[in-house]
Amino acid sequence: MCPPRGSTYALKGQTPVLEVADSKHYAHLSVSVHITSEGALNYEVRSSSFNGVAMVRFLKKTFTGRKRKKHLMIWDRATIHTCQAVKDFLEQEAANQQRVWLEVLPPYSPELNPTELLWAYLKKHKLANMACKTLQELRQKTIVALEDIKEDKQLIKAFFKHPKVGLM
Repeated sequence: MCPPRGSTYALKGQTPVLEVADSKHYAHLSVSVHITSEGALNYEVRSSSFNGVAMVRFLKKTFTGRKRKKHLMIWDRATIHTCQAVKDFLEQEAANQQRVWLEVLPPYSPELNPTELLWAYLKKHKLANMACKTLQELRQKTIVALEDIKEDKQLIKAFFKHPKVGLM
């Protein structure tokens, strides 16, 4: 997750400059979320990319303690979702405990994924025009924003009720 960019202004002839401490172009946050149509939100924020092992750990943490016996997973075709470790975990869950019902979205159709609406809301409303100087500051603000969204169950439910999502 890179900081969202917005418009700015400056006096004529003076170019605005944003100084950052983490100047490495590859520095980023990785965020994974799991939302439910009942308004629950689980997330994990990492300073490194998610690999198959990390994604399986996140999924296990998400399923632990859930009242629901079956989980509908709406899965886009992101590379991390199709890696072997995740495939093996989901197949095991489906076969042994029959807890996972996987709905794979068609390619290039983010408008069908309610999680994409969450990302848009996060970037356009909670983190809009935020200028973080460090990756740690972005991490903290992202966690605060996700915690705010987590408290608003009606908002999370609304992501599933959007006309293009078509789940409800």
